[in-house]
Amino acid sequence: MENKRNLYLLGGIILVVIIAGAGFWYWRAQQVNHLIPGVPYHGIYDCYFDCYGNPVTSVLTVLEYYGDERFSRDELMKRIPRGDKVSLKMLGQFFEENGYDTYFATPPKEKVIYEIKKFVNPDKNIPVIVLKKRSPDPQFEENVYATVIGISDKERKMIVHEYLFGNNYEISYDDFAGIYAPRRFPRTMLAVWPSENLAPQLKGKNTALPYPLRLPLMDTVGPFLAKQSDIGFMVREAEEDPARYEDIVKFAREQNIDPRLESFHPLMKIYLRTGLARILRKADKINPQGRLDEAIKVITDEVLPLNHDLNQPYQGWILPSKLIKNGKVAFPLMYLGTIYQLKGDFNKAFDSLEAAWAIDTSNFIIQPSTIPRAYDIYESIIQDALRRNPTDTRALQWLRRVEKARLEI
Repeated sequence: MENKRNLYLLGGIILVVIIAGAGFWYWRAQQVNHLIPGVPYHGIYDCYFDCYGNPVTSVLTVLEYYGDERFSRDELMKRIPRGDKVSLKMLGQFFEENGYDTYFATPPKEKVIYEIKKFVNPDKNIPVIVLKKRSPDPQFEENVYATVIGISDKERKMIVHEYLFGNNYEISYDDFAGIYAPRRFPRTMLAVWPSENLAPQLKGKNTALPYPLRLPLMDTVGPFLAKQSDIGFMVREAEEDPARYEDIVKFAREQNIDPRLESFHPLMKIYLRTGLARILRKADKINPQGRLDEAIKVITDEVLPLNHDLNQPYQGWILPSKLIKNGKVAFPLMYLGTIYQLKGDFNKAFDSLEAAWAIDTSNFIIQPSTIPRAYDIYESIIQDALRRNPTDTRALQWLRRVEKARLEI
């Protein structure tokens, strides 16, 4: 009897060991510590300055990873919607219409890593686009897409290409849980891969492509830009309550004196400071308070002195913008013209346009958005001048110049 009891005891111990061992190996099988090779990065650090362009860069990242060369960067900027109103369903539809298989999910915070690991692993090597908050500040709810390229259960972190924070940016599981709180959209995760019919037509992955080292300034610039992008949220609120523009002006001024701004490539500084001048112009148009002179001073004293050698690297940061002509850009001078236009000083407005035209005579566009092209802005100033004085010689000369340029496009 005693021997029989001992046998039962021994059998029970063996069974417990077997179950525990199976559980351990199952747990090990669920562990993922993998970086997908060869996923390219696109975002702020390679000349996408518009904080609402990240749906485009997310699509471009996936297309280039699979070797899909059917769509140019410029074409995608026209075809993919911009802004935080763009849903993953919209992006998924683009992929599906062009031969890709897709997987959507909206996992809760505690399961999102598990869902991502279904694709980011050594067997699948499928990058995952996730929707997250751009800023950790709870008062702002703007969304941004990030492309997950790696998972480390061992270190409890994910590796992403992030629009504002750069390539192979590491986020801890805990930190991700804090910003995985997007609003409005029913889908928060998208995995994409070529269908069986499409795959043979593509160039294929370049898994030998090494990941570039992160620029040291990314950790400085990223948080600044995350905060800067909240201006967009504030502007949309101000459309319903123009008085809110006072808050925007205050916020933009604070950003302009933030010491982190000194880490930026000069072209980025030009974008941001020209943005401040435009905000001051808009605010003064809504509620005149003499801010136009401040806007002019921002461009003449803080922007134009930077407008040279913009095609040169800065702290390892290279920005190959099409807007750069012989090391300069024309758009700050163009916007300077619009400020003088609002002041009613058309001589100085046309002087600014002359300086802009000397740099770039093309009908350029700063970002693919609702912002008009260069000729549209020139014509706005011209027509305003002619309304005030139909025989304005400079305005008539400019009108002929722009009309001729349009015919030559």
